[in-house]
Amino acid sequence: AVVDAGAEADAGAQTVVDAGAEVDAGAEQDAGPPPDTTNPIVSGVAVSPDTVARGQAVYVDFNVNETLVGNPEVTLDNQAMSLVSATGLSYNFKLTIPSSATGGVKVIAIRATDLANNVGFATATVTVDTTSGTPDPAFGVGGVRTHSNAAGGSGDDVARAGAFDSSGRLVVVGRSRADAGYTVDRLALWRITDAGALDPTLQSTGYVTHTGYVEGLTSANAVAIAPSGDIYAAGTSTDGNGGSHLAIWGFYSNGVPMTSFGQGGVMSFTGAAGAGVANSIALKSVAGGALRIYAAGYVVSSPGIFDATLWKVTQTGTPDTTFNSSGFVTLYSATRALNRATGIAVADGGEVYVVGQTAVPGAASAAYELGVWSVIPDGGPNPGFGSAGAVALRRNATISGDQANAIALVGNNLYIAGQSPNAVNKPEAILWNLTTA
Repeated sequence: AVVDAGAEADAGAQTVVDAGAEVDAGAEQDAGPPPDTTNPIVSGVAVSPDTVARGQAVYVDFNVNETLVGNPEVTLDNQAMSLVSATGLSYNFKLTIPSSATGGVKVIAIRATDLANNVGFATATVTVDTTSGTPDPAFGVGGVRTHSNAAGGSGDDVARAGAFDSSGRLVVVGRSRADAGYTVDRLALWRITDAGALDPTLQSTGYVTHTGYVEGLTSANAVAIAPSGDIYAAGTSTDGNGGSHLAIWGFYSNGVPMTSFGQGGVMSFTGAAGAGVANSIALKSVAGGALRIYAAGYVVSSPGIFDATLWKVTQTGTPDTTFNSSGFVTLYSATRALNRATGIAVADGGEVYVVGQTAVPGAASAAYELGVWSVIPDGGPNPGFGSAGAVALRRNATISGDQANAIALVGNNLYIAGQSPNAVNKPEAILWNLTTA
C-alpha cells in the first residue's frame, strides 16, 4: 500500500477572520429591575370587642400597604374568620365564637400575600370569657342579694324594676307587705352597691317604704333616676275597695320623700285619669333645666275595658297642662279599646313612643296584638308614625296574643321585647325592631 505523497492538504485553504469585525462590548443583555422581596405590611389591627363570650361575634379591622394577590387569611385560634368587607387596602373580618370554645386569651393571626408572593404577618389577641352568665361571687352572697320585710309585715317582698344611678348603684323598686293580713302593701325602694350590699346613704338602711295615693295594696312597677340623683317611681295603689289609683313618687337621692312633689312625695291624677296603673316611667329635661316625668300604663274606664294611657307630670308633681291640656292622653282608636301600655321611650325631639298590647272589644283572645303608639310633644298623635300615630302587629296571621313588655329607642330604631305565640300557640320570647323615620 503506497501513500501518494503529493496528496497533501491544501495549505492555501485557510480560514481568515476579519480583525476589524469586533464584538460590541456595549451590547449587553438587559437584566431588568431587581425582584420584589419586600413583605407587605399589616397595620392598624383593631379587635372589637376585646373580651367576647360564646355565641358572640368578634371583629378585626386592619390595613395593608399594597395590593394583595387575594384576600388575607385570618384565623382565630386556628379557625378561619369570614370577610365582612374590603375597601381599598382596608379589611374587616368576623367570627362568632362557637359554644364549644374554651376560655382564655386567643390569638388572631393575619397572613397577607402580595403580587410577588411575599407574605406579611400580624397577630392580635382576644379574650374568650366562658364565665358569662354565672353568678358573680363578688356581688352579695354568691352573686345574689336578697331582702325581705322592708315594710315590717309578713316579709312578702317583691322587686319589679331597677335602674342605675350615675355612681353605679342599683336602685330597685317593688312592694313590701306591711301587715300579716295581705291587705296592705307599700312601695319598697332599695339601693344596692356594686358589691351587692344595701347602701347606707339611702335612709341609713339602704331601703325605704311609702304608701301610695291611699293606704292599700301599693306597688311601684318602674323607676327612673334624674341627673341630680333624685329618684322617681311609678305604679299603683288600691284603696281596699278594689279601686286602682295611679301613683308617682319622688325621692331625693338620700331616700327622703320630696316634700315639693305632689303631696308628701306622691301624686296622682284626680277622677278617671287617676284610676289606673303605671307600668313604666321616663324622664326628660326641658328648656331651663326643668324635668318632666312621663308614665305609661292603663286606666279601667269601664268593667272589662282598658285604655292605654300616657301621663306627663311636672317636676313639682302636677299635671303638665301643655300636654293635651290635661296632662294625659288616652291611646286608643274607636275600634280598639282593650289597650294596656307597658313600656315608654322619649326621643330627643320630644316625641314619645309607648308599647303594650291592643285588641278589639268583645273579640276572642286571638285578637290581641302588639300595640305601639306615638305622640308629639303636645300629646297629639304622631302623624309620621304608623296610622295616625299607632301600629298594631301580630307575628302569626291566624294565632295572636302578641304583647310588648319593654322598649328601647336607639337612633331611629325602636327595639321592643315581649312575647308572641308560635304555630302551636305557645308563647315565645320575641324582639321587634321598628323604625321611627
